[in-house]
Amino acid sequence: MATVPLDMTLVINVTVSGSVDANNVMTISGFSFTPAACVPPAKQGAVIVQQNGDIDLTKMTGGTDFTEGTDIYFVLSGEITGPTGKVFPIFFEPPANRAVTMAIMGSGTGVPGFNPILPGTGDNSVLLIDDLDRSHKRYKYTLHLLSYVNPAAPAKGVIDPAIVNRGDGID
Repeated sequence: MATVPLDMTLVINVTVSGSVDANNVMTISGFSFTPAACVPPAKQGAVIVQQNGDIDLTKMTGGTDFTEGTDIYFVLSGEITGPTGKVFPIFFEPPANRAVTMAIMGSGTGVPGFNPILPGTGDNSVLLIDDLDRSHKRYKYTLHLLSYVNPAAPAKGVIDPAIVNRGDGID
């Protein structure tokens, strides 16, 4: 019986720190991206995820058991300090289509093939990008974050690394 190929999976821990001032303006003072899991395992010595958040999907191994698609899970943690010194959690901005945006970097054309999902149970600390694209192009992705320092008007911030997509064998 033939097996159906599965998407590759990449889990990335995203740690963010920052503050919100008295005018409800968020400043991201630091962030880091750390790979937590990769299925199938990364190529020997390959760095798929940079600390600044850049992701190079060409560094993932493939094979006949996997499709060219990649499910990228971002697991968000960290704290935002409010104007009075109180600490608040940080979340991805709902709904999922506002939690992430993508655009081609440089002079390329086309539309990134991705489907964002907030699969969590309501806390919006996990974002799944179902990456469908195989164009071997470089995309800038922007993660849209918010914190409920002021529940009536959540403060918003962004971080914007890059993704290099896997090619289809034709460069």
